[in-house]
Amino acid sequence: MDDDKEKDDLLDQIPPEKDPNLDYSLRKVRSPQEAEAIVMALAEKGIPAQMILDGGIMDPIFIGNTPQNKYEILVQEDDKVAADKIFWELAEASIKEIPKDYHLYQYSDTELKQILVESIDWNELDVLLAEKILRDRNVELNFTEIDKSREDRKKQLAEPQSGQEAWIVIGYIFTLLGGFVGLLLGYSFWKAKKRMPDGEKTYAYSASVRTHGKIIFFIALITVTISASLLFVFSAIRAAV
Repeated sequence: MDDDKEKDDLLDQIPPEKDPNLDYSLRKVRSPQEAEAIVMALAEKGIPAQMILDGGIMDPIFIGNTPQNKYEILVQEDDKVAADKIFWELAEASIKEIPKDYHLYQYSDTELKQILVESIDWNELDVLLAEKILRDRNVELNFTEIDKSREDRKKQLAEPQSGQEAWIVIGYIFTLLGGFVGLLLGYSFWKAKKRMPDGEKTYAYSASVRTHGKIIFFIALITVTISASLLFVFSAIRAAV
């Protein structure tokens, strides 16, 4: 009973709605306590921040070592550099308090190096600890190669989707059947963006798909306009008769 009350109290701390001014995802952390501490530290430095629950309101469910539900910390885009610096300072201070039975101590050298490469997917505390463990094991770290691997991974994640031929055909068909669905599909193909793990936005679809989307959108817009005009004329004629 006390556990349920504690969970409700923690969830009550999370704002029910996202502040539209806080549009940059600083990081995702595992617990509300950790998120609350970071938000408070940012506030002390004059940086507005908010935590929201990413992935629903259920308890964190672990797959491997990554929880599905994470507490996301949001700041303003203009504050991201200063906020990131404060985040790292907190992580460096906290690393000294990590117990020796923490799960990263069981990771292999290869797994720890992968954490360094995929650092934007992990909280800073884990990244710092992974580096510390590797150094304690006297593992040589080539940060030039690590940075290159990070950039290669970022390019791979940023690569827009191609294909979509079937949906493009469906989009063209719907432009001729009234236009409204084609309008939505066309705009989606043309303008849709995806957010990278580091917060950067990039187009979701390739240039060719976006071109088709733009064409579908404007054809559908014309079709919708003509359909609406004809409907108005027929309605006026019927009313006159």
